[in-house]
Amino acid sequence: MLKKKYIGDKAFYKTVLGIAVPIMIQNAISNFVGLLDNLMIGRVGTNALSGVAIANQLIFIYYLLVFGAAAGIGIFTAQYHGVRDNDGIRYTFRTKLIVNSIITALSIAILMVFSVPLISLYLRGEGSAADVADTLRIGQSYMRIMLIGLIPMAWTQAYAGTLRETGARPRSASLNSFISAKRSSARSARPFKRAASCLAEIFTLRCDGVTNRSGSATRSTASSGGSPQMQ
Repeated sequence: MLKKKYIGDKAFYKTVLGIAVPIMIQNAISNFVGLLDNLMIGRVGTNALSGVAIANQLIFIYYLLVFGAAAGIGIFTAQYHGVRDNDGIRYTFRTKLIVNSIITALSIAILMVFSVPLISLYLRGEGSAADVADTLRIGQSYMRIMLIGLIPMAWTQAYAGTLRETGARPRSASLNSFISAKRSSARSARPFKRAASCLAEIFTLRCDGVTNRSGSATRSTASSGGSPQMQ
């Protein structure tokens, strides 16, 4: 009895491993990709490795802000999902998009305008003036390239976080409609109208296959404004 109480049974550890193993694999792949990046950049030169590392340190602050904002709002998303409030889930999702977009816009503006003084804060040690100038130039160039991907990263974080908090699968109606519309936009005479329809689908967050604690499938009825029905 004490063993089962304080250690747990096989079903408990199976559930824990089912959650922990994918997270460990994802983190291992991410760290391995980072290691490969450092190896490739290190072959270019020491100044390139220093410039990229400094730029990544500054961009990492932006990542912390976006992840923190999405996680804080995600608490309310999980609560709304617990009471099956689809309107509340959509409100929190839109709030994530707005907050992440504001943080991204401010971060891009700051990193573009003040890139030289910010990178120069890390270049006050020993070294020749030529190495310092080369490191600063490489860091600026790398940062300008990285800033291009901040906006899609912020929106992806908001969308992926909402999927995790609601237990929805990535294969959702909004994602499928976005992919299908993107494929057919080249053949359509009205691509802008289709793009607006795709964004409307994403903002409504119509996800299928949401599973509750009892294992029963539920279907969102956000389009009709009613409560979800048990299948």
